[in-house]
Amino acid sequence: MEDTKRCPFCGEEINKAAKKCKHCGEWLTEKPLSQNIQTLSEVAKPTEKEKEPSMAQSILVGCLFLLFFYGGIAGVILAIAHFTIPSDQRMERAIMNDVQSCVEDKAVSISGLLGEEASALASLFLSTEVSTQSISEQYQKNNHTVIDRSWFWSVGKIYNHNAPDGTNVCFGMFGIVIPYVAWEDFILINEE
Repeated sequence: MEDTKRCPFCGEEINKAAKKCKHCGEWLTEKPLSQNIQTLSEVAKPTEKEKEPSMAQSILVGCLFLLFFYGGIAGVILAIAHFTIPSDQRMERAIMNDVQSCVEDKAVSISGLLGEEASALASLFLSTEVSTQSISEQYQKNNHTVIDRSWFWSVGKIYNHNAPDGTNVCFGMFGIVIPYVAWEDFILINEE
């Protein structure tokens, strides 16, 4: 009776009851349970290469983070800009106040050429409500104010026969109105 057999892995002769080949070390039957558990834990344990993300993955994650971070900040700023656009009335009032300032500055500069008495008379005239109302009436007769609203800001324009395409004279954003009316932008007395 033969008590040996050949190893299926290396072909060497081994004991018939052997569970592991003494020549190649291969298991001829299932591994013991303790070694199976160790093998499973080794399989589940990531290798050094798997532990560290690749450079491309790190760059991608960094870029996505920056995109969402700065995109979020931009979104908040744009939402604030949208909900704080100044009203048309506020823009028109700022334009009219700037027109009044332009008229006062022009009158003072002209009266400065005429002398001190004329300057005092001009400042007295321009400080009354009658002159403010008459300037407003003359402005309304000869000019047309339009407020162009966009999604995030508004722009005030003055239209008249000197500027049929309109002249930008006011900008509003974040609840702030910035008028920049110049004497040449509007007409008080129609010279036609």
